[in-house]
Amino acid sequence: MQTDSGPLLAHTITAAERALTAAWRTTADLLPLNPVEAVRTRSVVARCLVRTQYVDAPPTVIVKTLRGYDVNDRTPESAAGRLLNEWAALEFLSSTNVAPRLYAADRDDGVLVIEDLGAGASLIDRLNRPDRVAAEQALSAYARGLAALHAQTSNQASAPRDPFVTAWPARNLPPLRSILTDLGLGWTTRTQEELDTVVHVVAEADNLLALSQGDTCPENHRLTADGVRFLDFEFCGFRHALLDVAFLRLPFPTCQDVQRLPAEAVDQALAAYRAQLNFDQFASQLDIAQAWWTMLSLGAYLPRALGDDQLVGTATMRQRLLLWLETFGTYIQSLPALRTLARDARELLYQRWQCEDLPFYSAFRT
Repeated sequence: MQTDSGPLLAHTITAAERALTAAWRTTADLLPLNPVEAVRTRSVVARCLVRTQYVDAPPTVIVKTLRGYDVNDRTPESAAGRLLNEWAALEFLSSTNVAPRLYAADRDDGVLVIEDLGAGASLIDRLNRPDRVAAEQALSAYARGLAALHAQTSNQASAPRDPFVTAWPARNLPPLRSILTDLGLGWTTRTQEELDTVVHVVAEADNLLALSQGDTCPENHRLTADGVRFLDFEFCGFRHALLDVAFLRLPFPTCQDVQRLPAEAVDQALAAYRAQLNFDQFASQLDIAQAWWTMLSLGAYLPRALGDDQLVGTATMRQRLLLWLETFGTYIQSLPALRTLARDARELLYQRWQCEDLPFYSAFRT
């Protein structure tokens, strides 16, 4: 544990106690149960025993703050911007069963006190165990959880559009055309038109707008008997709902643990989502969402991967890009020019890099 972790944890717990005392109108004392692990590089997340006379108090809570919190800097990627974003999301979701309950918060100190969902399993736990049936059930449960989150947060006429869906294309797409043409890959007028359509449709979203948890990775939730409960809403926002669902196809473009998923398991999960929430033009809109992630990931990471490979979590950047280009060619039924580009890019880069294909998650290895 870092040398400053003791005072930082103590300050965080004291702020949380004040917030709970004000919310419950009676004294609340908290005892950290994980003091060694609570202080992390970017955050403090402490599971605490609750001592209070408040009759509806839970036995434990989670106390969270972000390091570097400055209430005067509320830009989207700052500590305060992310924590206040999560606070707003938890309040917005307070009447649903898709997120932890928010008990109290303090704006000045940047502290949230939320429901402790325990240390139960998440999708990644099921994917990394040698039990295919359990993994398939978890994938479908996860898809139903996304559908529940989207169904309960769609049709919000006054919802602010997530700046992420315009900022990331502006940052990552400009070099893509020149990089691919320099590699000898064709970039036609039709290719550009399809990419422009993808960016426009995702930015506008229209009837597909819903709240995204913002970091739709296979560990940021709990699988419960009552459905999925999502965690960590720092990067949440209202965006094209199928950007979350497309994570199953790529899979998981912003996450640490990236391995292969069999197409039949993905199709089964998509069917579970559609059984709960079936948008108009689902297939073509899912193609657009997958294309958005693939092309933007290519623009973001290909320049670096061409120079040197880098291990990120369970896979190298080159392995990730090759997998995402492969799944683009496998799943996409519309967007023919982008599909051809993805297939050609995958073949060229595979021959150039000669790196090993990513394996399937443990649950799907024969």
